[in-house]
Amino acid sequence: MKGSLGAERYADGVRFACLGMALCSTTSSIYSVFIERLIVRFGARPVYVGGLLAHCCGMLAMGLVPHKLVVFSCCALTGVMYATIYSIPFLLISHYHSKNCVRIIERYRDES
Repeated sequence: MKGSLGAERYADGVRFACLGMALCSTTSSIYSVFIERLIVRFGARPVYVGGLLAHCCGMLAMGLVPHKLVVFSCCALTGVMYATIYSIPFLLISHYHSKNCVRIIERYRDES
């Protein structure tokens, strides 16, 4: 029913989730700008593991401390994780191709 306590709580939850998703995408965008510099400074593996570990710690904290501020920080860490898992593989592929570390070997088999 419109105007009921349940409807208000639902609307508040949707608003809160929208704010969290906006924070997640903003953090992901900002982290994507700096991820190449982090890889140069620390290496790809530590940056990759660090991004995933930050997300895991955030999810653990969210499970243990049910507070809105903790949920918002976890939304930010989720943005870091998404930027990590979507950026690093493509950065590695472009790095390998720029250094000519990848060779395409074509083998022809005689099917007759």
